[in-house]
Amino acid sequence: MHTRTHTPLHMRSTIYPQVIKRKLESAIVLPVYSCKRAAVTGTGNTVNEHLLRAGESAALFVGQAPDGKLPKDATAGNKLCTDH
Repeated sequence: MHTRTHTPLHMRSTIYPQVIKRKLESAIVLPVYSCKRAAVTGTGNTVNEHLLRAGESAALFVGQAPDGKLPKDATAGNKLCTDH
């Protein structure tokens, strides 16, 4: 015998990711680092400018948003994304 179970609608949001778009009150400037360790610890020099020639690539790592700059209801696991 085969039994099919359905996930109740109110529980689906905990299983599948959701994308919620909203405008921020002001721009958030994020630090960019040239190495992963610096991005994780927030130490080291940030990358201000990095010139790439045609065909070149570079790994850049985005650091954490400064305290108090994210919306108050933003929690761990939220994603920042842009339409640009």
